[in-house]
Amino acid sequence: ALPAVALEASQRVLEHTTVQILQAYRALLAGSAALEPGRLQALGRSLETTYAFVSRIEMLPSDRAATAQRIAQLHAIDHLLRLRVRLDDLLRAGIDLTSPRYAWALSHNQTILELAERGLREHRLTDMLPELQVNAVGLTELSRQMRHELLDGSDDHDISDAATVLLKADAYRGLERTGHHLWRISHYLDLCDTYWECYWDAVSKATQDVLQGDQQPSLQK
Repeated sequence: ALPAVALEASQRVLEHTTVQILQAYRALLAGSAALEPGRLQALGRSLETTYAFVSRIEMLPSDRAATAQRIAQLHAIDHLLRLRVRLDDLLRAGIDLTSPRYAWALSHNQTILELAERGLREHRLTDMLPELQVNAVGLTELSRQMRHELLDGSDDHDISDAATVLLKADAYRGLERTGHHLWRISHYLDLCDTYWECYWDAVSKATQDVLQGDQQPSLQK
């Protein structure tokens, strides 16, 4: 049962770290000054430690449910690490995300944040996934449109400063990718819980079979 216990522990750590990253992103959307200095770096170190722990869990070849859960956790960690880098990039760019120019992205991202937070808090990620996907896909399509309008000058803003234009385009792309990562993180954390439930269902059924077998009258005379 040791791999199962280890995976349960790493699952709880991952969910806690995800909540912290969601809080950090919410602070960033409210303005870079609202984000505690060094917070993203600390979260990155925590994720690296969790990745090393999950990678070292020894699995039995026959334990498909636990193996699938570990794979899902590693995927979640990968997206969490990528999200942390995206948030750090947005922070370093020094862009005021509260500007009306980014309102189109903030609306989708705040909705995604709220859905992910609620899903984790209420243990209902499965219920939130369809709407998370809709908002993430919608954000991607809108980002492409906004980048196109920005680069061809059709958004009625001055594009004489190429560096500024590229910086804004990168910010658009970054906001799009953060939404995508939040959706995929929620997806893989939900898979982890699903595999965990399947594992314990299987253990419970096997235990019941053993107990029922012990209660059967012996056929030997």
